[in-house]
Amino acid sequence: MLRTTRSLLVAQAVLAMVNYNLPEDDEFKNSDFWVESYSNGREQGLSIGHISGNRISFAECRNSDSISVYVGKNFSMQGNVPDQSAYEGRTHFGFGEHDKAAEFIVEQMKKMDKEFHAVKPGRAIKQ
Repeated sequence: MLRTTRSLLVAQAVLAMVNYNLPEDDEFKNSDFWVESYSNGREQGLSIGHISGNRISFAECRNSDSISVYVGKNFSMQGNVPDQSAYEGRTHFGFGEHDKAAEFIVEQMKKMDKEFHAVKPGRAIKQ
């Protein structure tokens, strides 16, 4: 049997809880988001991208059993040396705190979506 890395398994569990907790209303545009995998050395995880350029990446931290969630704009987690802004927007959750990490991610997604759709037509988004 093929084995999945532990950090990716943690990310998949968090993503399942994110999907479970996403709001089902007309104000939240979940079609503006997508999910992709990332590989950063020993850290294998998932990223949720938004059409605004914002990103949320998450996995089990490579140096502990905690869950790392990175939030920022226009950063990449690919490769062994991601952009420093990825680390500046990092939040940790303890071992097994998939639910807390998922709640945090959903709140960040709501914030991204609300800020993006609050932009008036013809007004540029600050980058």
